[in-house]
Amino acid sequence: MKKVKYVLCTLMAILILFSGKPVQATISSSDVLLSGPPSVNQGESFNITVSGNGMGTFQVSVSNGSLIGISGAQGSSGSTFVKGTGNVTLTISPSGTKTVTITVTAIDAAGGDPSQEGYIIEAGEYTSKSVSVVAQSSGGSSSNSSRPSTPSSSNSTPVKTFNLNLSSIQVDGAVLSPDFSGDTVDYSVELPKGTTSVTINATAADSEVSIQGVGEHEVHEGNNVIELTTHHSETSTTKTYRIQVYVEEEPKVFLTYNNMELGVYPSFHGSEALEGFENTEVTIQDQQVLGKVNEQGLVLLYMVEESGEKAFYVYKDEVLYKYLPITIAGRTFISLEIPDDMKNMTGLIQQQITIDDVEYDGWVFEDETFSNYSLLYLMDEKGDIHLYQYESTEGVIQLYSGAAALKQESVDEMSNELNMMRIALIAVSVIAIIILGVGFYFYKKKLSLQH
Repeated sequence: MKKVKYVLCTLMAILILFSGKPVQATISSSDVLLSGPPSVNQGESFNITVSGNGMGTFQVSVSNGSLIGISGAQGSSGSTFVKGTGNVTLTISPSGTKTVTITVTAIDAAGGDPSQEGYIIEAGEYTSKSVSVVAQSSGGSSSNSSRPSTPSSSNSTPVKTFNLNLSSIQVDGAVLSPDFSGDTVDYSVELPKGTTSVTINATAADSEVSIQGVGEHEVHEGNNVIELTTHHSETSTTKTYRIQVYVEEEPKVFLTYNNMELGVYPSFHGSEALEGFENTEVTIQDQQVLGKVNEQGLVLLYMVEESGEKAFYVYKDEVLYKYLPITIAGRTFISLEIPDDMKNMTGLIQQQITIDDVEYDGWVFEDETFSNYSLLYLMDEKGDIHLYQYESTEGVIQLYSGAAALKQESVDEMSNELNMMRIALIAVSVIAIIILGVGFYFYKKKLSLQH
């Protein structure tokens, strides 16, 4: 008997545990329904019932009317209310004789009584209801105009939802970035310099949805913003797609560098962010142009080359060299172009040095035993310019002393040569001493014979 009681108690505990747990599924707005009268008389307020299993925090918006009351909600503030699994009543007052549209939008998936079974509705879902307002006849009674009408269950109909997405966007002569998706609302395109207009076409996913903004638009050089807005006649909700249209700009100031004409670009469009630099203005040829400067006073201009490529160049009264930053062992340098009087140095071969897949001007040693060493002509963080020796296997860089790098094999070889020279010197010294000793002996002997 005790076993039977134990089993029954366990089953009841499990049922109680699961009966109190809400079902928190992400669902569509079809689980939040609006019902109310299809039409009301002019000046007559009416009730809209918010029903269904959807729970959450909702925002009410009313076109051609106003919200004058909320009842049955777990909480409300202004036009916002919290709905559990129970019904919520909205009291609406129409204005004029236009159709009143009530839209209820989920603004937060949180909310609702967790002790109730229901669904947490996804934020951003919405549902709406339209009520026609009939003009009051001259003989009509207005005795009920201040009393909300009671909605009839026979008038409760599923609320229609609307797909305001576009199914395509086409920009003549340009490619959207990123690739089109109905859920993505922000795009960019680039057009060649001299473009003064662009034509944009679009198609709505729902044939009953209208699109504003399609057709031809005037554009100017630099950044332009074009918006496409979708709208359905039965709802006040809209959806907007934005297209950033950039028209290539024309440089106004030109400078010469290495027999090449460079144009100072009017903006930094397409450039990478430079750490340690801030925007500044530089006066060139009596015109103000954009530039960048760091704490050391290094000035950069964003310039377009004859090939159309853009890059930053170091400027000081003239274009000095192309800005090529390089980071080695936590230190940042600027790779400089090699001066003509340094291009041919004894024991070195000038060539491109590859570091982290980027090529820089530099030298390698003619001696292949130093193949992992190279020299670079760099400016450090303080603005000082030096030759640096770079070791590729360890990624180490240091000031170049002017001496060639030595491997251990070379050191051992030099040590052996020094030892051989030392032995040879000792041998020569011994032989010299012996010769001197023998010569002195015979000299003394000769003197003794003479006496």
